[in-house]
Amino acid sequence: MKFLKLVSPYLYVLMVAFVVFHNTDYQIERLIQAPYVLYIVLALASFFVIRSVIQHSTDTDHS
Repeated sequence: MKFLKLVSPYLYVLMVAFVVFHNTDYQIERLIQAPYVLYIVLALASFFVIRSVIQHSTDTDHS
């Protein structure tokens, strides 16, 4: 379970990046268009939120 807690935020960002890359037809030039940059930025923000929630929940479990 500890491994899953560690890896899950990274898997989320990897999944979103793969879907965005697939939607751009695997063209890196299209990744710099506004909607795709927004998706990547939101995925990175979600990464930090997921990580902090997991950290908070493990801190609460230990208390």
